[in-house]
Amino acid sequence: REGNLWVTSEGIHKLKGRSDNKGLILLIPHLDWLSDEKIPVPKRIMPLLEQYWPGNLTVVFKCDDPRFSHLAVDGKVAFRVPDDALLRLVIEMLDEPLISTSVNMASLPPENDLKRLTGMYANWFDYGIVPAGVSVDYDAQPSTIVEFVSSRESKNQSGLDELVCLREGSIPFHGVKKSFAKPTILFVCTANICRSPMAEKLFNHYARQVDLPYAG
Repeated sequence: REGNLWVTSEGIHKLKGRSDNKGLILLIPHLDWLSDEKIPVPKRIMPLLEQYWPGNLTVVFKCDDPRFSHLAVDGKVAFRVPDDALLRLVIEMLDEPLISTSVNMASLPPENDLKRLTGMYANWFDYGIVPAGVSVDYDAQPSTIVEFVSSRESKNQSGLDELVCLREGSIPFHGVKKSFAKPTILFVCTANICRSPMAEKLFNHYARQVDLPYAG
C-alpha cells in the first residue's frame, strides 16, 4: 500500500511472466477522480477524455505523481474509465483505482472462457465477481491505447502536440485522432429537429470563419 492506493504491479508481472518495462493500465471510476487526486491532466487531451470516457479508450500521458511511479513507463501512466457500470461501481466503493490486465500468460491470448479461467488461473485470484447472464465474445477486442506526446517532448519531431496509437482495439484510432485534432461539440434540443440542427450549422459556419478548432 502506497499513500491511499493499493498496488500489486510486481505480482501481476510475475504471474503473467511479463518484463517490468511494460506498463499496466490504471482503472479509475470517473474523470473527476484525476482532479480529486490532484493529478494534472494536459489541457490538450481534456476534450478527448470528456468525449470517450467512460469507454474503451486508454490514454497515456505524463504523470509525475510518485504513487504511480511503479506503473509509469518513461514517466507516463495509462489511465482509463471503464465502460462497464458495475466495474466503475466496484472501484468507487473500494475507493481505490484498480490495475487492469487481461488474464493470460504473456505468450498466450487473453482467456475469456470461464471454465478454463477458473481452472487454469484459479490461484491468481482471492475474489471474483461474475455477473449473471454476461458472456464475453471470443472476438472481443481490447481497449485502444493512445499516448499523448506534447510538443515539448524531446522525441517529438513535429513541434506540435501529437496523439500516437500504441494499440488499436475496439475504438478505431482514426476517429480518436480526428477528435483530438478537432473535438466535437454536440448540440441537443427537445426534439432534435429544428433548434439543434440550426445551432450546429451556425456554429460550424462561424467556427470556420474564425478558425475555431472545434466541429459541431
